[in-house]
Amino acid sequence: MAGSLWAFPACLKPGRPTHWRRSIPWASGLSYTTFAYSSLQITPREAAPKAAIEIAVDVANTGPVKGDEVVQLYLRDKLSPVITYDSQLRGFERVSLAPGEKKTIHFTLRPDDLALLDRNMSWVVEPGEFEVLVGSSSTDIRAKQTFVSKAE
Repeated sequence: MAGSLWAFPACLKPGRPTHWRRSIPWASGLSYTTFAYSSLQITPREAAPKAAIEIAVDVANTGPVKGDEVVQLYLRDKLSPVITYDSQLRGFERVSLAPGEKKTIHFTLRPDDLALLDRNMSWVVEPGEFEVLVGSSSTDIRAKQTFVSKAE
């Protein structure tokens, strides 16, 4: 319609608190069953900057019916000299489980997954402690552990 203004959704208007913009976390679907996470393992616990890091976690269907779960892996740099995100999605995998069934889900973190832009705008893997968070969404973390990236 000529001359009419586009109606901007009220929840996205400038000046609104950001929590109004993200009411549902990414990939947080509803399910008719429940899932339990256990046995989070990180190998190695101390890694060279260019080393791959293997992560494994057990996911079990603890509910009465078959269901699908999207297992999500987030990474948090515990201490960084530059401002970074609180956590970053670094992997996800959908798994179908029958009632009582358990599967081990594997992820691999590569050096690029740990890299950040430093003050000189160069991609670097900084030494320090990183936290691995695994769960069904960014707001529903079920298991977490840390590992250390060593200096070269």
